[in-house]
Amino acid sequence: MRKALYLALAGRLDEFDAVSEEIDTAAYCSGSPVAAAFRAASEYIEGNRPALKSQDRAFRLSFLPPAAHIYAGMPGEGVLRAAGDASTVALGVLEALGGNWITAFLSCGIGLYECYWKGNADIAPAVDEYNKRALNEFRARLGEYLSTEGYCLYSPLWMP
Repeated sequence: MRKALYLALAGRLDEFDAVSEEIDTAAYCSGSPVAAAFRAASEYIEGNRPALKSQDRAFRLSFLPPAAHIYAGMPGEGVLRAAGDASTVALGVLEALGGNWITAFLSCGIGLYECYWKGNADIAPAVDEYNKRALNEFRARLGEYLSTEGYCLYSPLWMP
C-alpha cells in the first residue's frame, strides 16, 4: 500500500493504478485503519486525478492552426500563429494574382514554414510542459491531503 501511495506522490499514476489493483484491501486487512486509510487516499487520488493532454491528439489538431496551441494551453500563441498563417497565404495569393509567381511561391513557402511548421514543432514540448505542471499541482495537493489527514508515509507503524 505504501508503494502505491509513493507512486501517486511521484506522479506515476499508471503505475499507481497497476499496483493498487493488486491490493485487495478487504482481504488484506479487513476493517483495519490501514485499509480504511488506503481506501480514503485512493478515492482522493481518483477524484482529483489531473486530466493530462495527449501528444497524439495534439498532433492531429496541429493541422488546424490555432487548435493545437489552444489544446496545449497556449491560446494566445495559437491565435497569433493562425493570423500569421492567414497573412502569409493572403500575401502569396496577392503576389500570384499580380503575376509574381516566384515571389508568391517563396512568400508562401518560407512564410508557412516559419509560421505553420515551426509553430507546430512547439506543440509537443508545450503538451509535456502542461502535463508536468498538472502533475506537479496534483502531487502538491495530494501531499497536502495526506499530511492534513495524518498519513505519515515514513512511519513504519502507519502502513505495512
